Amino acid sequence: MKVKLTEQQFRKIILEEGPPVLLMTGLRSGVGHEEQEKNFRKGLPDGNIQSFMHENINGLLEAIEENPDAIVVLYSAAGRHVAIVAAVMNNINNLYVVEPWWNGNKESSRYLDMQASGIPPQNVQVGPSSGRGKGIIDDPTPTPENMGHYKALTYAGEQL
Repeated sequence: MKVKLTEQQFRKIILEEGPPVLLMTGLRSGVGHEEQEKNFRKGLPDGNIQSFMHENINGLLEAIEENPDAIVVLYSAAGRHVAIVAAVMNNINNLYVVEPWWNGNKESSRYLDMQASGIPPQNVQVGPSSGRGKGIIDDPTPTPENMGHYKALTYAGEQL
């Protein structure tokens, strides 16, 4: 007997029983860690999500070590960790960066780290300004125009 699953049922099984999604949130000015996580969960309601504040790089690295096939999402200021996170990933295709802040200077460490990380450009989601990642990598995934910086997390969750 064959059982057919809808795409939604299949996605729910994979997200609930598969490796976790490790979210590292950004600065807490304006919207705190919990609210950022909540915005992400709106886009990925059935996901097994563990979240970390952007200062807790050691906690994230330990979680990656415990879950080598995890999907890792770095949001905003957490994008500064792309080089170190990329270096420990089993599969670079499981690394996503959402609207990483940078100053627009192509000689800055944030720009150079993004280029050297090996992350697929489509795994980098950018907004309309350098403060939201625009220009940090060629051929990224754009955040829809009607979404602000914090709602970009919801869109990112929907895309996983």
